[in-house]
Amino acid sequence: MSYKHRGHDQQRQTRYQPPDLGPSRRRTEERERFKPNGPPVSAKREYDAEDGSRRQRRVPGPSQRRWPRFQPPELGTSRPRQERLAPYEPGSAKRGYDNEDGTRGRDSWERRKRTRRGDDGRKHGYEERGQSFSSRDGPVLRVGDRSQFRSRSRSRGRSRSRDRQSDWSRGRCEEKSPWGGTNDRDQGRRSWNDSTPRAFPEKSTVVHRSTMLDRNEGLGRGWGRDQGWGHGRGRVGRDRGATSIQGSGPDFRTCQTVAKLADLASNNLDSMSNRDIAAFWSLLPRLARNRGDRDPNLEEKLRCVIDTTCNRMHSFQNRDLAQTSLGFAKTISQVSRGNQQYRADDPRHIMRGLFVTESQCSPVFDRIASSAVGMLNEFEARHLSNLIYSFGLVERNPDIGEETLFNVFGKAALKILHTFNSQGISNMLFAFVKVDAKNSRLFEETCGVISGMDLDNFKPQALANILWSFAKSGEAEPELFQALGNHIVARRLNDFQPQHLSNIAWAFATAEVSHPELFNKIGNHIAGPGSLDSFSSQALSNTAWAFAAAGVSHTVLMKKIGNHIAGLDSLNSFKPQNFSNTAWAFASAGVSHLALFNMIGHHVAGLGSLDSFKAQALSNTAWSFATAGISCPELFRKISGHVAELGYLDSFKLQELLNTVWACASVGYTDERLFSALAPVIASKLDECSEQHLANIAWTYSVANTPRQDLFNVGYVGALASIEKVFSAEGLAQLHQWQLWQQELESGIQLPGPLGAKCLNAFTSQGFSESKLQNDVVGELKAAGLDLDEEVLLGSGYRIDALVKFSDGRKVAVEVDGPSHFIDRRPTGSTILKHRQVTRLDRIEVVSVPYWEWNELKNSEMKQHYLRVKLSNDQIM
Repeated sequence: MSYKHRGHDQQRQTRYQPPDLGPSRRRTEERERFKPNGPPVSAKREYDAEDGSRRQRRVPGPSQRRWPRFQPPELGTSRPRQERLAPYEPGSAKRGYDNEDGTRGRDSWERRKRTRRGDDGRKHGYEERGQSFSSRDGPVLRVGDRSQFRSRSRSRGRSRSRDRQSDWSRGRCEEKSPWGGTNDRDQGRRSWNDSTPRAFPEKSTVVHRSTMLDRNEGLGRGWGRDQGWGHGRGRVGRDRGATSIQGSGPDFRTCQTVAKLADLASNNLDSMSNRDIAAFWSLLPRLARNRGDRDPNLEEKLRCVIDTTCNRMHSFQNRDLAQTSLGFAKTISQVSRGNQQYRADDPRHIMRGLFVTESQCSPVFDRIASSAVGMLNEFEARHLSNLIYSFGLVERNPDIGEETLFNVFGKAALKILHTFNSQGISNMLFAFVKVDAKNSRLFEETCGVISGMDLDNFKPQALANILWSFAKSGEAEPELFQALGNHIVARRLNDFQPQHLSNIAWAFATAEVSHPELFNKIGNHIAGPGSLDSFSSQALSNTAWAFAAAGVSHTVLMKKIGNHIAGLDSLNSFKPQNFSNTAWAFASAGVSHLALFNMIGHHVAGLGSLDSFKAQALSNTAWSFATAGISCPELFRKISGHVAELGYLDSFKLQELLNTVWACASVGYTDERLFSALAPVIASKLDECSEQHLANIAWTYSVANTPRQDLFNVGYVGALASIEKVFSAEGLAQLHQWQLWQQELESGIQLPGPLGAKCLNAFTSQGFSESKLQNDVVGELKAAGLDLDEEVLLGSGYRIDALVKFSDGRKVAVEVDGPSHFIDRRPTGSTILKHRQVTRLDRIEVVSVPYWEWNELKNSEMKQHYLRVKLSNDQIM
């Protein structure tokens, strides 16, 4: 939204959106990490319990040591994969271990019984939240097999996975959500069981993971040829290939550093199952933060794992594919974040070189995409959500045929949208926003799904990120926002992290949805006695921005934020967008905080370069200081010099150009290099200008006194004349000052007669008032015996406070300049323009009486002496 100029002494406001926000990740001890890059979208971990607490399982050993599990969030069962994008036709392929008629072969039950143990992720210390599944290689029981399943589960040495599989099967029979209550829906909604596409015949009691030989890892001859099982005879897992099933693969739980993890994986590449590979990538981003021994061969080992992963990715089932993709994405996101420098032998430096510098990201995720698109209809909600989320983290949206990957994702998600829980919805929407994938139908139907869910089951992070995603996408639904806002108001805010609160406020402000009660509750909570030390720079800036943009006045909150920032030792943690958002918020809200602006101004001015500042951040920072009445000459010198020296200004939008020059002119900083550099760019965008833009341009360049024939010519005057009926009184007054400037320059350019007359009338009709300061000065002039007239209207249209006439015919204009005529005791652009044009056009000398000089005079004698000195020839301005 463009700003509207309110006159040369008044403020104007712009609507301005904060930057893209990135996902946050878990802190140590289960707290959210709040990075300066935006809303956190960390999906729930599979080793967490329903309430978010960490679950542990016992590991046999003399000390019964607990091992933490690490797994991408909420990964569920794997289901058969398709070779083609078209839906899989049930029963269209025969299993390698079936008889000719399609029934199970004589050794299939024995093999199935032995492989029921499965790794289920437990060998690496990760398992499904609330449920576990049999080996990826074995069959999955249907509801009709429950009694037989329960009978076996009561036998000695039964596995925990079968117990949970029984619970899952029972829940399906009763048409309950397999997520154990995390996705509460109205009773009228279809259950996960009767609506999710399944790739097996309805009457069959056994469903196998895949009918494709390369996906039956460990079953029959297909695996034997590739992995060394011979022909599948004998006891399962005794040979080299059954790594995940019988525990002969690497146990990554022992790894505490990236070097140990890569070493263990590279030494066991031939014995690693697909599940092992997925476990490796799940653990890698977590260990990247740990310090440990350096490995000079780390890069080579990681390359080997990457190559193996890519070569075998075509055989991954959906769970392993989603897990691997998420691990890749989190690793890339972690090592590419910010400008932090690492030692050459630091694992993060090596991984940054592999994934970012060498652009390994694109080919890896292209392989993942090509492997996933053929079986998207088989993904369950958690798998699909995390796969989508991973592509959002790395901001990849490759083309798939004639459409994009996220178009395909959207179609797949719509089919099972009602099975998503709150975290799955949060992750999915975040990803669509990050890659700027428009999908109005998905957001609309997601809104409907949320309306049928129990909001009490939503964690604060899910609420915050769902609101952020709807606002950022431009698909905000007021009814949804009101419902979520009312729910948040009814909840205690103690379990909301700073980033959650800032994102919620930001979302409502961006979506322009009014909810005063919500803002007051958030404001009172943050403004309470607690410290702001836990707030990141982005959380602070976005909170302040949101309250200002929403038009919610909360002076106590703003003062607390300002005091906190001004009291910091440094602002090194602030990014350019944080500076501009914070300054904009205080300027727009009209909250004065000189210490805050000085802190920001001196920091920005002291930076070696402003290359990291985007055009919007530069223009809004300048606009904010001018609007707040803070001159900070070193800041404006830095900004104007940087912009003037840019080789191109294509990155600047029209509003950003106008904000920059208006701010400089308003504080009286008129660097000819800046105004000359921007003039041709502005001239090329005149067809985009509104009537207010045209008036602002005229006033700004009049103050700067920078003649530009390429901008102000006959074409410009014609543009003014064509829309003269829509100019406001303020705009007409600005155009009159521009006409006076043309007379100063003797350019010969004039406004058309009728428009010129309207501009003069608007300028002279502006109201005026006499201040106490003005009356005091005029009274002392009279007491000194000087001949004068008050409130004199000059031929130029300007009105002066007093006109002193001397016996020799000399006339002097006395201007009593109060605080509004100065910024940090420097004349504003309006003051400079008036004094200059009165002197040049009305041929009258101007003497200024600044308010601070007058206030220092203690009595009439001192004041009259001061005026006599001022009015002497050598003191006249």
